Amino acid sequence: LAYSVVAVGAVTSLVFLFGINEVALTKDCHLKLMALKSSLQLQASVDMSDLAASNVEKPEETGKVKELEGGLLRNEQVPEEDLEMSYLDDSPTKLHVSDARKGSIGEHIMDWRDWFKEQEFYYFAIVYMCARITVNVCSSMLQFYLVNVLRIATTSVQEATPLELALIPITLFTFSVAGSITLDVIQKRVDKKTCYTIGLIFVIFSAALLMILDHQYKNWVYLAAITLGFGQSVCLNTALNYISDVIGLRGSSGAFVFGAYSFTDKFANGIILYFAMASDSFRDKDEGFLRIMTAVVPAVASAVGWALILIAGKKVTPEQSSKNSIAKHL
Repeated sequence: LAYSVVAVGAVTSLVFLFGINEVALTKDCHLKLMALKSSLQLQASVDMSDLAASNVEKPEETGKVKELEGGLLRNEQVPEEDLEMSYLDDSPTKLHVSDARKGSIGEHIMDWRDWFKEQEFYYFAIVYMCARITVNVCSSMLQFYLVNVLRIATTSVQEATPLELALIPITLFTFSVAGSITLDVIQKRVDKKTCYTIGLIFVIFSAALLMILDHQYKNWVYLAAITLGFGQSVCLNTALNYISDVIGLRGSSGAFVFGAYSFTDKFANGIILYFAMASDSFRDKDEGFLRIMTAVVPAVASAVGWALILIAGKKVTPEQSSKNSIAKHL
C-alpha cells in the first residue's frame, strides 16, 4: 500500500510539473478576470439606468439614483444607506450590484496590511482553523483509537498488521472525496450555512458513535468512518468557499489571506497534537482520553466554526465590519 501511494504521488507530481503550463494558465486567468470586471461594470451601468428610468415620476428618488449611478461608474464612495451590501450573501444565485462593486468594479489593489482591518478576516480564519482541526486531529488520533480502544491490533511486533487498520482510514478518505464531489450539487440547492450545518450533523453523529463503540461492536467503526469522512469534507470545503467570498475579486492580496489562514491552522493543530501526545494520558493509552481526542475535539471544533458562521452572518454587516474600509479603497 505504501509503495502504491508513493507511486501515485510521484506520477501526479510529474503530470503537474510537465503537463500543466502554469504561467500560461495564470495569464489566461488574469485576462478572464479583466473581462469579468468589464462585464460587471457594464451590467451595473445598465442596472442603474433601468432603475433611473423606472423612477422618472419620482424626481426626489431619480436624483439619488443618478448620483448612485455616477458614483458606481466613477468608482467613488457611495453613501452606505444607498447600497444594500450583502458581502457574505449565501444565496446560490443572487448577485448584488454591491457584491460586484467590491473589488471588481475598479482596479483597486488591496494591500495585505488592510486585511487586518477587516472583521470577517478574523471570523473566517477561525472557521477555517476549526475545520482543519476537525480533519487533522481526528486523522492523527484515529490509529491510536483503533489499536487501544477498539483493540483491532496488538502492540506486538510479531503479529501481522490487521487489514482493518488500512481499510478504515481508506474508507474515511474515500467518503471525504465523495463529499467533495457532491458538494457542488448540495450548494446548488442550499446556502453555505445550511451546507456547513449538514457537515456538522455528520461529524457529530460519527463522534457520538466513536464515543460509545467498544471491541465487541468494532465493525460499526466503518459507519463512523463513512459519516466522518463525508462531514469533514463538507465542513472543510464550505470553509474554503467562505474564504473565497471574503477575498472576492480582490485577489491581488488573496495569497496573503490563504497563507495567513494556513499558518493559523497549522499552528493550532500543532499545539493541540503536541500537548495531547505529551500528556500522561496518551502515554498511558487511556481509553477515555483517546475517545475525547478522536471524537469530542473534532466535533467541538466543527461546532465552534458553525457558531462563528452564524455570528458572521448577523454581525458582519456593512455598518459593523469592513464596509467603510472597502468603500474607502474603491
